[in-house]
Amino acid sequence: ENLVPKRDLADAGEMTAVDEVVEEGMTPVTGDKIADGSYKVEVKSSSSMFKVSNAVLTVKDGKMTLSFSTTKSYTWFFLGATDKIAGADLSEFQEGKLSDGAMTYTIPVEALDEGILCAAYSRNKDQWYARTLLVRYDSLEAIG
Repeated sequence: ENLVPKRDLADAGEMTAVDEVVEEGMTPVTGDKIADGSYKVEVKSSSSMFKVSNAVLTVKDGKMTLSFSTTKSYTWFFLGATDKIAGADLSEFQEGKLSDGAMTYTIPVEALDEGILCAAYSRNKDQWYARTLLVRYDSLEAIG
């Protein structure tokens, strides 16, 4: 079993520019407002270093999950603010699954058009990086 890597956080000086992903006037959209099914979606990331691709949102009974890929150097994922990492239970960390040269993750999503605080662990830098993801409601495209 792989243990979660050390819990060192990158500081602002070690991070690229942080982009604001939530736009003025955006209203969070919860799963109960979206028909059950799978959707291709655009996910904005607060960091150009953490690119999200192949994003699929699944909605079932008002609950949403997001599956996505990112570069293979990000080997672990944490949902929540980075200040929670130090005290987090091991079960709160998700190890990436290597697929087609990328790491894939599946996370619960509370709402679209709302920032999702998270952190990604860079194997190359041996540190956690704070990120904000945003699933764009206006990008929903039904699959199938």
